[in-house]
Amino acid sequence: MRTTTTTRRNPAGRRTPSVSSTAPDPLRAAGVAGLAAGAGAVAEYLFDPDRGRARRARVRDRIAHTAHDGNEGLDVLARDLANRTRGVAAGTRYRVTGRRVDDTVLHERVRSELGRYVTHPHAVEVGVDGGMVTLRGDVLADEARRARRGIGRVPGVRGVDERWTVHRDSTGVPRLQGARRPRQPVPELLQQHWSPAARFVAGTSGAALWTVSGRLPRPASWAVGGAGALLAVRAATNLPIRRLTGVTAGRRAVDVQDSISVAASPERLWSFLGDYSTLPGLLPDVLDVRRSPDGRRSHWVVAGPAGVPVRFDAEETRREDGRELAWRTVDRQLVAHSGVVRLDPEDGGRTRIHVRLTYNPMVGAVGHAVATLFGADPAHRLRQDLMRIKSFVETGAAGIVEAWPAESQEAARLVIDQYGEPHEATESQLIWHQVGPWKRVVASRAFYQHAFPAPHFDSVESFIDFRVPVEKVSELTAFDGSVMVERTAGEVSARCHDEQANFLALNLMNDIVTGAKTVEQARARYAEEFLDHRRKQPTPYMERLRFSVEPGTTADPDQRVLTDEDLDRAVEEGRTADSR
Repeated sequence: MRTTTTTRRNPAGRRTPSVSSTAPDPLRAAGVAGLAAGAGAVAEYLFDPDRGRARRARVRDRIAHTAHDGNEGLDVLARDLANRTRGVAAGTRYRVTGRRVDDTVLHERVRSELGRYVTHPHAVEVGVDGGMVTLRGDVLADEARRARRGIGRVPGVRGVDERWTVHRDSTGVPRLQGARRPRQPVPELLQQHWSPAARFVAGTSGAALWTVSGRLPRPASWAVGGAGALLAVRAATNLPIRRLTGVTAGRRAVDVQDSISVAASPERLWSFLGDYSTLPGLLPDVLDVRRSPDGRRSHWVVAGPAGVPVRFDAEETRREDGRELAWRTVDRQLVAHSGVVRLDPEDGGRTRIHVRLTYNPMVGAVGHAVATLFGADPAHRLRQDLMRIKSFVETGAAGIVEAWPAESQEAARLVIDQYGEPHEATESQLIWHQVGPWKRVVASRAFYQHAFPAPHFDSVESFIDFRVPVEKVSELTAFDGSVMVERTAGEVSARCHDEQANFLALNLMNDIVTGAKTVEQARARYAEEFLDHRRKQPTPYMERLRFSVEPGTTADPDQRVLTDEDLDRAVEEGRTADSR
């Protein structure tokens, strides 16, 4: 609350304070509302009736893991502080007593220091006599002065005699050829990774700045508090600021890597890892992959946070068939990343899959940390995907259908027995491409009760390329509700319990389309052949497709009814309506 105090003069002429008005502080109110909303979201997430228990267990495990890492970090910090203390003492002794040293040791000190200032230390010859250092050879002009000063500061050096040849550039000097950079010392806090002692000092300083910021006026308190918080987070994560925020981090803000051993040869694993366009059928988070004609570039659609589709384009940077595949996103992608998949053979015919990902999410490593808290980060998904690949390869489709209901399990096993392992597999579907006479066969966990011609369950769908005239679609629907027409794609499918029943339905579908049978005649023939199959009588309509299929020529894109002028006119009318 914000209180306004005024003073009034009473009848005796004295000034007395009085409270005239009170109003809520909008920033504080917004902060409280945000905290309340966040607390409500966390409570809903952790106490969800279906998944709350697993989520709480996952959070509990993460807390225990963090505590273990904290204890280990304290041990590392103690050792680092002790080592640095001994190092400071040794450095002090070096500065005090190091001046009394023989020429051999001094020569090595000078050679080591020389590499900090010149790009070609091998072009310089060093001589030491009684503490006097003589420099011969070749050196660049812009490096000579800094090198002399640096060598003069080495403990034990009494003087420096410069007898080397100074060159403005390396032209015509063989020993100065080749681009190199001198090894300049980098201050601790400017390095990408800080030592435990530096992290401790920086974290303590950040906490102190945060504490002091509360006593400063605004906006100085915001600046000091923000700097303290940023310094503390930098020390806690040991990540550069650009990787924490994702700003100018390129594709590398967060590194994720994992591996798993699979009971399969590299060749078998490469058959679907190398052709990653099949991954949508295996990994539920991969919704679609479309490769370019040359196979080098691809367009991906994956499930992002809260199931929101995320699209990106990627290109291969390295491919070694049967061994390794590397890729990276092209420029200007929402989530820039790169990755490598490597297959290493192991004993016993096994293979270890190594995966390394580097990516830059929105808000950098901070966004990754938030996703990690709720179990939606790439590391968690990568482990799940590797386990799914291992399960699929080692157990095959039979292992997947074991968890299916009996109504769909038997039908799926019939297809597996006939056509072998599927080309794509998820927990709910098995898909075969170009097997037998079919364009596609899909066995589903879901099943549908169907009463025609007798009660049974439909769960296996067989597809062919076939164009159905528009006026015939309603007749096919009246014939059999499990015969489905996809006009735009130019496909017709039949869904039943087995392949023989799908042959029967599609053969009669063709008879209806060609006019050989009416709907009533087709239904009667279906029922008769259904009975003959059980009588062990000939069933020609259930043996094979009795008509030819023309793949790739049946799609029907329909007819255009709107011209470009119609579309442009509508857009202009919309703009006019918005301007009113």
